[in-house]
Amino acid sequence: MFAFEVVTLYLKNLDRRLRTNDISQSCAENYRRNLAHFLKQFGQRPIEDLRQHDLTEFLNAHPGWVALDSKRNGINAVLACFRWARDEELIPVCPYAAPKCLRGMIATTRRPATREEFEGLMENAHPALRRILLFLYLTGCRTSEARLLVW
Repeated sequence: MFAFEVVTLYLKNLDRRLRTNDISQSCAENYRRNLAHFLKQFGQRPIEDLRQHDLTEFLNAHPGWVALDSKRNGINAVLACFRWARDEELIPVCPYAAPKCLRGMIATTRRPATREEFEGLMENAHPALRRILLFLYLTGCRTSEARLLVW
């Protein structure tokens, strides 16, 4: 079995999970995009030839992934795919583990806007943006949570 076959089967499973609302649209798109990058590099290799160092090469091939979260998203998509294949008994063992270069690293903590920053945003924002900023400020809701709300 080749890497592209495993990824293709995983993407079909991802589509099924998307139809049953088991995964969000944005998460599925993120996985598809990152797995497409992985396939360009390693898709034609047999599963037996995949090695842990591939993930380091995968990260190095994407210099645009500067933020730790971007790197983790790319790696997590690959890990999820091959762990799923192992769980489904399509492959005997997952060829990958989280790379050592990402272990124990902490992403920079996002901080809330200061009162002055908030007032500056409210002063210069379009009226529609002011409403959502006020909602976020009053509720403490994160933007990702607000995006998922249904009116």
